[in-house]
Amino acid sequence: MSAIDTHLREDMQPGDSGAAADARASAAKVNAIGDLVTTGRLSEPELSNTIEASASVAQARPSWAVDGGLFDPTRGWFNVNPTTLAAWLLAKRNMEAGIKSASISFLGDSRSMRSGATIRQNSTQGYLKARLLSLLGVPSAGTGMIVPWKDYDNGGTDGTWSPAAESSLSFGRDTAHGNLSFPTGWGMYTTGVVAVADDGAQTNFVQFSPKDDDGTDYVHDELRIYSIEAAGRSIFSRDGSTYYTLLANATNTPNAALVGTVVPIEAGYQRDATGGSGGQRVAKLAVPSGTHVYKFLDDGSFGTGTGYWIGFEARNTAVVGLRMNYLAQAGRALENAFQGGNAANGVSGYVLATDMLKPDLVIVDMSSNDSKDGISKATYKARLTTLVQRARATGATGAQGNGTGAGASVVIVNGGQPNYTVAPWNGVAATVLPQMLEAAYEVAMEQNVALIDTAYRWQDYNHAKPFLVDAIHPNNAGAKDTAWNIADALTAL
Repeated sequence: MSAIDTHLREDMQPGDSGAAADARASAAKVNAIGDLVTTGRLSEPELSNTIEASASVAQARPSWAVDGGLFDPTRGWFNVNPTTLAAWLLAKRNMEAGIKSASISFLGDSRSMRSGATIRQNSTQGYLKARLLSLLGVPSAGTGMIVPWKDYDNGGTDGTWSPAAESSLSFGRDTAHGNLSFPTGWGMYTTGVVAVADDGAQTNFVQFSPKDDDGTDYVHDELRIYSIEAAGRSIFSRDGSTYYTLLANATNTPNAALVGTVVPIEAGYQRDATGGSGGQRVAKLAVPSGTHVYKFLDDGSFGTGTGYWIGFEARNTAVVGLRMNYLAQAGRALENAFQGGNAANGVSGYVLATDMLKPDLVIVDMSSNDSKDGISKATYKARLTTLVQRARATGATGAQGNGTGAGASVVIVNGGQPNYTVAPWNGVAATVLPQMLEAAYEVAMEQNVALIDTAYRWQDYNHAKPFLVDAIHPNNAGAKDTAWNIADALTAL
């Protein structure tokens, strides 16, 4: 009641000018406080961030949290409000109104992708997408970007890809006629795929058979191709008979001896100053509605050169709904998104996740492997800050996912349970995980973005055991618990 009295005292002057407006504002404030007390959330998206901040009262917080900002101890939500989630809320309203599909990029590690999952829907990302589709009543509008990570089983001899959850991808690998290699410095976490030249037998390739989250073939009418600009040709086929050539770069420089239909490069993506090789290359191709199989070849199948493939995506443009870019990979740390590549040309991992995909929302759940690798709190914080700023940037760089140039909203997730520790890794002592969790709060406060603290909710290993398969990785219940809590935050406003 003292909080309510504080809010209302300034508005209880019925004879003053604007008394009616003050009364309406007072009612809104009371409703806001009631929502917070009873449900832990604000039910009206029109309520201002000022009301949320003024409704904040001293509450229990984790030891690694910063002072200030609204914290919900029942959900582990920090700084979740209409201002921090403005771009997402706009995208959500447009999606619900049938105007434009919304897109989420989810960066994470093995905790997010769940290494044991056999289909994408059983990952934290998959549970989040399914929960949002259910809560918002919208359909899936695409597969999201599917990334050919460098990890593959049995040295690549059986044609299957790892993680097992990615049934959309397979490959051909013939060491007698070249190989598939993964040059350091390319791709989301410096692990993009390159198919090297062979003898023209088309024995080296990456195959994309778009699957829905449940592993069934995905009906689509648009293919999106994400790659690195190259001087040589990049060839691919559809259903084994129709061939295409991507133009060389974002200035649509023609290649010699083009094969099949020419596919131009989309404008508005990062590249170097001269438009030469080394920048982002995004292509969009309309295809007959249905299920298709695409084979991305090395240029050597038709001549000389190399094709650098980052990822692929199938979309259904006939519906307005939600897309999730599954960007989590086992063993990856935030540091990997900053290694190699070239940020100026748009080919560093964190830039690809924002500029290339142009999402409305970027979710970052990466800390445990940075802790394991002994990355300092200061370095982790600096990188997380850079990622947040890039995602929210406007103009030539940044996500600009909602079409307004406003950039993307960002949600930082503190995952796992906080007393997870590891022995020195490769002779490097680990950084205590709570230091990473603390850095995340500092970034959320300083950059004014939302944070969801699973580590606080799960408390410690003993409390978290029902959600874990070991000391750090979630089981189905843990992945679902994390995902549903994120979904609740994204739909609460």
